[in-house]
Amino acid sequence: MRQHYVSSVWQLGTAACRLALTRRGFSARETERLIALKIRYEGSKLHFVTREDKRLRFARWLVANGYLTEEIIEGENRTLAA
Repeated sequence: MRQHYVSSVWQLGTAACRLALTRRGFSARETERLIALKIRYEGSKLHFVTREDKRLRFARWLVANGYLTEEIIEGENRTLAA
């Protein structure tokens, strides 16, 4: 029930959201911080990213910049064999 309530609160305008959160027991400072956080979260493209997402992005960067390929370079192959 609480999760449903919180998600429906965010659909209201800022003033109505502020009033609804205050009625639910949040202090004025908590309410302002929650609203500011929600606005920043919605405005940014960087949402919460998991470790797996970060690792995948890094692997893609390695491939894109030539640091990671499927080809075995002969020089490295000789070094590994020695």
